[in-house]
Amino acid sequence: MIKVEIRVKFLRFILFSSFCLIWLISVRPAYAATISGELRVWHDVVLSFDGPATTENANPNPFLDFRLMVTFSNGSQSLAVPGYYAADGNAAQTGADAGAVWRVHFMPPNAGDWQYSVTFRQGTNIALSDDPNAGTPVAFDGETGMFTILDTDKVAPDFRARGLLRYVGEHYLQFAGTGEYFLKGGADSPENMLGYVDFDGTVDTGGIEFPFLHAFAPHVADWTAGDPTWGNLTAQPARGQGLIGGVNYLASQGVNSMYFLTYNIDGGDGADTWMWTDPAERFRFDVSKLDQWNIVFDHMTSQGIQLHVVTQEVENDELLGGSGDLNPARQLYYRELVARFAHHPALVWNLGEENDNTTAQRTAFSNYIRALDPYNHPVTVHSYYNVAGTFGGAPADVFYDALLNNAPATIDATSLQGDATNYNRWATVFRQASASVGHPWVIYGDEQGPAVQANMSNVGQLRREALWGNLMGGGAGVEWYFGYQPAANFGDVQTEDWRVAEPLWQTTRFATNFFQTYIPFWLMTPDNTLAQWQNAGAGLPEPRVFALQGDIYALQLRRGDGLTDVQLNLDANNALFDVSWYDPRNGGVLQTGTVAQINGGGLQSIGQPPNNPDEDWIVLVQRNGYAVPLPTLIQYPPSANLPPDASQAINLPTTGGLNLSQAVDLPFAAPGDVINWTITVENTTATPITNIQLESVFADGLEILAVDGTNVVVSPNQITWSIAVLNGGQSAVLRISTRVPLDTPLPFILTGTSTIFNYGLSTTNRILSVTTLPRTGETPLWRMDARFP
Repeated sequence: MIKVEIRVKFLRFILFSSFCLIWLISVRPAYAATISGELRVWHDVVLSFDGPATTENANPNPFLDFRLMVTFSNGSQSLAVPGYYAADGNAAQTGADAGAVWRVHFMPPNAGDWQYSVTFRQGTNIALSDDPNAGTPVAFDGETGMFTILDTDKVAPDFRARGLLRYVGEHYLQFAGTGEYFLKGGADSPENMLGYVDFDGTVDTGGIEFPFLHAFAPHVADWTAGDPTWGNLTAQPARGQGLIGGVNYLASQGVNSMYFLTYNIDGGDGADTWMWTDPAERFRFDVSKLDQWNIVFDHMTSQGIQLHVVTQEVENDELLGGSGDLNPARQLYYRELVARFAHHPALVWNLGEENDNTTAQRTAFSNYIRALDPYNHPVTVHSYYNVAGTFGGAPADVFYDALLNNAPATIDATSLQGDATNYNRWATVFRQASASVGHPWVIYGDEQGPAVQANMSNVGQLRREALWGNLMGGGAGVEWYFGYQPAANFGDVQTEDWRVAEPLWQTTRFATNFFQTYIPFWLMTPDNTLAQWQNAGAGLPEPRVFALQGDIYALQLRRGDGLTDVQLNLDANNALFDVSWYDPRNGGVLQTGTVAQINGGGLQSIGQPPNNPDEDWIVLVQRNGYAVPLPTLIQYPPSANLPPDASQAINLPTTGGLNLSQAVDLPFAAPGDVINWTITVENTTATPITNIQLESVFADGLEILAVDGTNVVVSPNQITWSIAVLNGGQSAVLRISTRVPLDTPLPFILTGTSTIFNYGLSTTNRILSVTTLPRTGETPLWRMDARFP
């Protein structure tokens, strides 16, 4: 009797255990994400989902008729990231155009636990819709999960050691991880770098060097063991070695940015670069080619080379999708660019080379990209040359004036083309003009004239006028243009060996090293009126001055005559100043000239250089005892992912002395939950700020229950908060209580956006629905036992 009872209990235990196992398997998510990559800050964290099996050319179109978005949340921080169709998930190596893998790249901005929530929907043209309820949910829609991010373990020059390179409302981009400011010394040529023989589906469709594709054969020797390749592993050299080796070489020379087109067919110079499955296709993308591009981009990031993504050129900027408007083909093109490449920490979106779209069109392009890009990478647009071009483009002064007068926040930086002799003036003028309209631009020169000669005979001229001219005018650096050359392997479309330009890379490195080592350039301003030649009639070029007056001055002497000294106006300070000389031709350490120290007060002679008085020199005049400060990390909020048609998308944050933050206590909620919001406005200056008007807009699905604050007007889903005066250093806090209605359908994403329009400040939080285990309808096994009620 006892044995029988024991057997019965044992059988019940086995049956119960088996049921539990079956139940656990049955409720396990069928589409759990596979998470790969290094789970560290600023790294590429990849989520891959097994979803509908399809092909690049199938219907429904996997690029147009499906929409994958994943929202990542950490505390009050939330980033909505678009995804894409990835074929077999290994297309760079296999060349696949079919499969069932869908993918998202995420660059976490801080360590800790990150939750994610997935929307994956199907519908006609749904990829172009910002309606969260468009189409129907399919496959892994609604999946949620969590992973933990650790701090980065990389070291410079790897950008993952420095963090996201951001526009912060100043004249230099700043790394979000370290606070360092970025000075660009880059390669503008070849612009058709991606017209590379080792990329799948890449041919020359009739470019100016037809028939021609890059091989970068001279740089195969610069590839090192452990560097990436792709595809046929038995090929010699392995696929990718030429371009990867070229990246290695440029990085070794201090080059930190590369300019390249992602679309140059339809009349473009190279006619060898496109993202689609065919030169005539505009709504289906070549998965394996783009995966191979990303291998190169990953390597550029690891080597400290910024991606300057030029999205079109003048010959085709009115043709994509049949017009120059933000049409469906252009929208899908931008979406794929962002989904595949926005996770790289140092990237600039360029709206077009020698662009001749209208200001309204450029603004629409910029707003759409910003709405998709969760990291708010900087946006720029490339100008025409000094004179109007064949396609009707305006010279640089007129080109950028149109944006300054109508839509300055469309771009964050210039991409200037024109005579090198104008670089100093342009840097000074556009720096001041953009600041005066409330959106300071980063001033870059990206296509100088004259072009770099194949024999490097004009490096001296370009050093003095383009490179140092830009930097001394408060610009943030240059990229070098090689032009149309008779040389077989050197020019804007045919360059195969970057080593030819080594004197150029070297002189660029000397300049950026000086700025990064000896001066707080981010605090300084250009003012050429502070210096003059003692002999004004000597016919010498005007000294250029970059100064933090009273503390430190850098002077550029483009040429001396060996007899005449320069006088510097030190009226701002009567202290003792040290005088040092820097050789921009050969680099090296600071040197001492004929005068080691001068006293402040009035015009003071800085003496003669230590040698070669007829050459160009840089003079450093520094208050005795002055130490260059470390940069301060600016807490500049990126604009949130706003719908592409949202008017707030152009209201980019500018500090103006105010900081705006918004926190929520329940980032994941269920119907019926109460959610509390805290909005803080801080005056970071020492003086009062008056007439602050804040508007908070909540998703229609949220009920506003209560508001703790004064001077507040409440409407069904909007709050207007007026702050008459906020004294220096003071903060004002508004607390709002909301509730998710019980009948809110699942899944949901509910937003709250706060904006101070007259200061261009905006911040957004998203509330995501939590998921629960489904009810099975089955009676638990233990309830079958009569001993349990």
